[in-house]
Amino acid sequence: MTNTKVLAQILQHRGTVVPTVSIMLFQPSVVPTDGDAACFVAFHCCITVSVGLMLFVPSALGKKGGWYKSHYLKNDVPYEQVAGSSEDNSSALEIEMGAHIIWWGICTGATLVAGGSAEILCALQSVPMLGLIAYFLRVNERMWALASFAFVLAFLYLGVFPSPMSLAIEWRAASIFTSLLSALTLMPGVCFLFGKTEELYKANPLMQLWCSTRERELLVGATLAGVGAAEAGAVISNVCSDFGLLAAPGFMVKGIAHWITGDKMDATSNWVVMLLCLIFGFFPRVMQ
Repeated sequence: MTNTKVLAQILQHRGTVVPTVSIMLFQPSVVPTDGDAACFVAFHCCITVSVGLMLFVPSALGKKGGWYKSHYLKNDVPYEQVAGSSEDNSSALEIEMGAHIIWWGICTGATLVAGGSAEILCALQSVPMLGLIAYFLRVNERMWALASFAFVLAFLYLGVFPSPMSLAIEWRAASIFTSLLSALTLMPGVCFLFGKTEELYKANPLMQLWCSTRERELLVGATLAGVGAAEAGAVISNVCSDFGLLAAPGFMVKGIAHWITGDKMDATSNWVVMLLCLIFGFFPRVMQ
């Protein structure tokens, strides 16, 4: 061990950095690093955005009978909605759900790329994954529920066991805006997860046309909780300015989805939020 340290010191003195390696054969535990957590969060973002695109793009381009329609025709018994019902707008459903899932993946990736703590992200994202498990159990998809549970365990292992260090939040304009945005995202998300949606439907009757069953409310609630968790991660990690720039495309996609499905008011509000994200993202750079 002494010779190894001497060799490392000689090489470092010559300008070569060599990590010291322990020769202990047995370690008491394996503690994951922030790099492991970052890779897993990036993997989760890729899956999320890919699934969202597969739902959103075909229906947005006018294709009829996508994933949801085929699934209803094959598995109508576990669902509350009768397969093939004329009241069920599966096209709007796929566009809206796809946009929500894309939005979740983009916001989570934005916090990670902006420099947010991957360990904090893992700890936060384990909560909305529980909502996703509830959704899969509701629709009797036990295999996907088990896969989601595996993600929860991985998030907890990578985010909780390393004990991520607490950061002092710098309350600047972008941080305050992102905090308010996170709260406004989480509140309806919690309402959807717990089925308290009467007031939400009164405020936006168009949503009830496609979000008409309990399992859909669970899925919407899980995605909103995921976005809110990503925004909270940006606040805790003090990367709100960069987060705003990187997350803006998510709000743009969500606005496009609302516009296609006829919800012009929500489309406009999402585009306003997108502009605010860009403003709070560029403002610190302009003032430098």
